[in-house]
Amino acid sequence: MSIDVATVCNLDTQDCRLRMTQVIDMVIDVPRAIKKKDSPIPVPTPVSELRCDKSKSYYNERNCFPLDEPTEVAWKLSDFFGRPISGACSVALQNGQICSKVPENWELSYDYANDIELAHLEDNCINLPNRLPNSDNHFDLTLSTYNADQVLEIPTPPVYVQRSLTGHGQEHGGVRTVFRNPSLTKSVRLVYFETIPWFMRFFIHTLDVSGTKDTTISLSRKELIQNIHYTPALDRSRPAQFEVEIIIPSGVTAVLSYQFDKSLLFLEEYPPDANFGFYIAPAVLTTIEDGHDRPCTIRTTSLLLSLPTPDFSMPYNVIILTCTVMALTFGSIYNILVKRIVTVAEAEAVMKNTQSYKFIQKAKNFKVALKNLGKKAKEE
Repeated sequence: MSIDVATVCNLDTQDCRLRMTQVIDMVIDVPRAIKKKDSPIPVPTPVSELRCDKSKSYYNERNCFPLDEPTEVAWKLSDFFGRPISGACSVALQNGQICSKVPENWELSYDYANDIELAHLEDNCINLPNRLPNSDNHFDLTLSTYNADQVLEIPTPPVYVQRSLTGHGQEHGGVRTVFRNPSLTKSVRLVYFETIPWFMRFFIHTLDVSGTKDTTISLSRKELIQNIHYTPALDRSRPAQFEVEIIIPSGVTAVLSYQFDKSLLFLEEYPPDANFGFYIAPAVLTTIEDGHDRPCTIRTTSLLLSLPTPDFSMPYNVIILTCTVMALTFGSIYNILVKRIVTVAEAEAVMKNTQSYKFIQKAKNFKVALKNLGKKAKEE
């Protein structure tokens, strides 16, 4: 999912507004999603429902070689999301236009109530009203085919991009982004935009771009970079941003790299799982092609940066160690100051003069006397 916010101004009325564009790209494993709907809790498939290749020589009730998924399938959009569509976005500038691009062997149908008026357009597109007339009404989309193996061919993107972290240790690091122009006939012009958090001390003088073609032709930075726009970061206030306009000739692979330092954070700025790392936002790549009103926008994968992390358990270790040493020291000194070392004979002599010892002796004598009286009574 991506959210782009841009300021759009009307020069005649001097009125400016914010325009937000939300794009969601989703890839769904259809068989797995349908199984999850039928059985939210994973359970073993019953033997009667297993699809086994019975032509195998080792096939029996215990050995099953699974077959491929059936090619004849039919499913609805509500099977994946748990409910049908209840209406278009009420704040969207355009109507709720739904377009479906499917191969010829796929049959597309719409399931909706009779009181819903749909405007059918070209290229399998319809306009859905912002709010359906009745809360019980719904709109659903059904796809079915006899051969699910026939799908649309994936178009070749204007450029391939790959972004990764470089370096090692907890002091320095770097970012390396590789662009590849798959076209062999035309160049591609693009704008590369990146937002760098303030704790990544980005050095603009380390920004370098180089290109190669067929491992023989090398292109310099001046031949690739057209413009650079850079906004430095402010500690704990705003991130750094830079935009680079690059022209990549046909069949050329360009590499953009820069270096940065890793900063130490305050104690309260670390997340609960500080050793996991910090997510770095994806970079945005926008291609600019002549004759195309709408540019192509590509986002790289996010990065996971590991910052210098202190040992948060050290204060507790120091407290425990200090308390242990103090307890051992206090116990030893207390015994030396309070207790006196004497022999066993002296200890017994001192103990005989105590009130507790005399009381115990009297109790023992009384017990012996009672026992003697009992014996005399039995003899008589």
